[in-house]
This record gives sequence, C-alpha cells and structure tokens, in this order.
Amino acid sequence: MNNINFLDQYISAPQSVRDFIFSDEYYSYLEEYLRKFEIDPIKETDFVYFLQDLIFKLFVPKSIMELKDEIIRRFNLEETKANQMA
Repeated sequence: MNNINFLDQYISAPQSVRDFIFSDEYYSYLEEYLRKFEIDPIKETDFVYFLQDLIFKLFVPKSIMELKDEIIRRFNLEETKANQMA
C-alpha cells in the first residue's frame, strides 16, 4: 500500500512547484492536453489529479511503458495517443 499522501508531498515540494500548479502556464498546458488528447469531459478532473500525482511524485512510473499503460487504464485512450502523451 502506498503511504505517500498528497498533502505531505505538496508541503515538501519546492515553492516554485507549488506556485506552478496555480499559474496561467499550468492551466494553458492543461487545456492544451485536454484538447489535444481529447480527454472525455467526464475524465477532466481525473486528468488534473493524474498530473498532480506526477508533479508531486505520488505516481512515479518506472518506465515510459508503465506511464503509457497507466494513461490507457485511467483515460481509455488508444495506444497511439497514450504513447504521445507519455
């Protein structure tokens, strides 16, 4: 079981990382990905949480393949899109 929690990771992250997730740059990046990869609107919140898991290292894939497989599992994307996103 993963004992890492978001709050602990958020608090221990550098201030620049914490600031980034509230920045216009982050939201532009987020919107671009939602549009480019045609993330289902129902899954948009899940996608935000997924990015935060990556940013704050709650999910640290051991390889690009593991990242791709997680993207496919969470967002039901075809393999080509999942590869591009990974």
